[in-house]
Amino acid sequence: MKDFAELTRPSEGALAFGFMRSLSPDDQARSVQSMVATADLCDEVPEDLVACFDRIRSLFAYGLFYYEAFTAAEDLAWLTFEQALQQRFVTFYDSEIPLISPSGEATLKVHNFGEVRDAFGPGGLFRKGRWTVKLLSTGKPLRLERQFRGGYGQLQQWARQEGLLGGQRNKQLEVIQQRFRNWSAHPHRHVNMPSSAARTVHDLAEVINRLWGHATPGGRLYPAPLERGLKVIGWPNGPSSFTFTEMYPEALLNRGFEEDEDWMYAVVLAVPGDDSLRDFDTLYDMTPLPADLVWGPGTKRDARAWVAANTGMSDTITHLDRIFAVRQTADGRTYLPQRPNVALGLPPANRSDTWHLVRADFPLAAFNHVRHGGGVGTCGAGDPLAGCAVEDIYEGPWIHLEGRLRELQVNVEPISQSRVRVPPWHPYPREVGDD
Repeated sequence: MKDFAELTRPSEGALAFGFMRSLSPDDQARSVQSMVATADLCDEVPEDLVACFDRIRSLFAYGLFYYEAFTAAEDLAWLTFEQALQQRFVTFYDSEIPLISPSGEATLKVHNFGEVRDAFGPGGLFRKGRWTVKLLSTGKPLRLERQFRGGYGQLQQWARQEGLLGGQRNKQLEVIQQRFRNWSAHPHRHVNMPSSAARTVHDLAEVINRLWGHATPGGRLYPAPLERGLKVIGWPNGPSSFTFTEMYPEALLNRGFEEDEDWMYAVVLAVPGDDSLRDFDTLYDMTPLPADLVWGPGTKRDARAWVAANTGMSDTITHLDRIFAVRQTADGRTYLPQRPNVALGLPPANRSDTWHLVRADFPLAAFNHVRHGGGVGTCGAGDPLAGCAVEDIYEGPWIHLEGRLRELQVNVEPISQSRVRVPPWHPYPREVGDD
């Protein structure tokens, strides 16, 4: 038994982090709570799920006094991932689950997910007959390797096929979430760090919000659309260069004309803080986040004139689940990744050999996947965590690229793109194509 003073004394584990010992009690409480305070849920989330989420955040706050409360909060968060999927499954269909089987269709009316589990469990009405969920997004049956039972993994696949979850990297993280859920559901002694618990709480909030149709500004898993603005890049004239500069338009307007007059400049739309513009190339997608040429290249004087007349240009982009085209020759040479409309606008001389369409969050993930052979047999051997975070869409000749893209309802207007790039500071290996 502990008295009130002992129960409300900060734990030594919590005080071991940062400057906690030097803070006042109120500031210590604020510091701990601030770790999860911004993990808020959107208004559409049902009240009971919000209450469960708030219980996790409250439990996390008490880690200040009882260090293992951080671990308890994280374990509870892993279990709540499954709860969120179950509740979204019921609310997505307004409690009337459309079902389909080889023998016909039916509607399962429920009040909660427990009734879904009962309907597909032992003795349930839909236990036999190969019944499964009919997707609203496509009108087709839910694709599963086994009979639908409503387990955690099947609900993740359902959410992806209905378009509620996305992202190729997130697909692998969903496997990890499922494994940690199983880890937490079978009690054993373990202690987690506050930072680990806080990250899991934030991830849970992002997944819940995404299930109810909302992205998270600055999110790790499902970030809101990123805003792009103008960025000026420059490099010396010549076939290759070890030097490179990038700046915001204001900096270009404030610099004198005398310096760097022999350089070439271009203006691009890019995400602020993107440090990959050294690899910018209009023909190949080489920056992790999309960057687009809006002017150039030209002299510094011309760049200044254009920037002065075109201030304030901006837009927003998303970067998850993009599609990239990758060309591979018979001798094993793999070309750098391209946007599909750029690949469709290539001249006939650059259309030969085998082409791949790969869905990925980042261009080099698609390139590396094709370069090492790709495919289930050589990419992870069936282990979702060992393979590349990509999805193979097409492999074949260039002539069928457009048709496959149209099937995917992807904008396929060909673009005849002239090449503008920052000269590379070293050549690519022979097995990498960039001509």
